[in-house]
Formats: sequence, C-alpha cells, structure tokens
Amino acid sequence: MPKEIRYLLFSTEEVLAALVEEAAVAAPGMARDDVSFSLQMGATAQGGVALRVARRLRDGKLRPARALQDEEVLALLLRPCRRTRVPLPMRGVKRVELVGRCLALSVTLNAERGEPRPVRGVMRHPDPDLFALETRVREMQEG
Repeated sequence: MPKEIRYLLFSTEEVLAALVEEAAVAAPGMARDDVSFSLQMGATAQGGVALRVARRLRDGKLRPARALQDEEVLALLLRPCRRTRVPLPMRGVKRVELVGRCLALSVTLNAERGEPRPVRGVMRHPDPDLFALETRVREMQEG
C-alpha cells in the first residue's frame, strides 16, 4: 500500500487568524477587533512545538503570555481545516512541527507504526521510506 506524508503549512499570520477565531468563539460578544495576539513559535527538545501567545485587548491591557501544548496547537490547526473542508484522512497520524518559519500540520498514512522522534533538532519518522524522503526535502530546503 502506498505511504503518504502530507504537510499543511500555516504562516504566522494564519496561526494568528486561527487564534482570533478561537477567541471570537470563546467569547461570542467580543468583536474581532477587540483583541489581538502576538505569537512566538519554537521547537521543544522533544521535537514538539512551543507556542507562546500574548493577548492584547483593545483597551491596551496585555494578558500574560501563555504556552500552548502540542495537543492544543493541533486542535487549533484542525478546526480551520475542517471549516474550510480541507480533506484529511481519519486514520492518518496527525502532529504539529515547525518547517522553516511555518507551523506545519503533518499527516502520515500507511507508514510504519511509531512516533517520530527528534534527531539533532529535526523530527524523524521510524519508517525508512519517509525518513529518506524527509532527508531529501530538508536538503532541498537548505540548498
């Protein structure tokens, strides 16, 4: 059976738009212009993604930065995909990682079982075919 790995890349602006959408859903009376966010993205030592979010209200009050965990970030990215009907396989293994300056939702299907693990700061899949593909993609990005 063919193996699939799919990356959906989200720019910082798209992640911020998703955060504003979440705020509007959480507080229905709040207008979208009443809140803004600042965002810092980075990788964790375990290969996950660390998002630090600061929220600024329209009156200038700044809420302290909060770190979002991998599961929260994954849910944040899945909701706009569902809303815009981006087709994602139900059985696919979904995770979040950084790809360059973008936040990536990666979906793997029919790959060998096992969680990707960090190797020198880069996530590596246990499936040898996917590992070879990712190596070629990273070399293309660097060169």
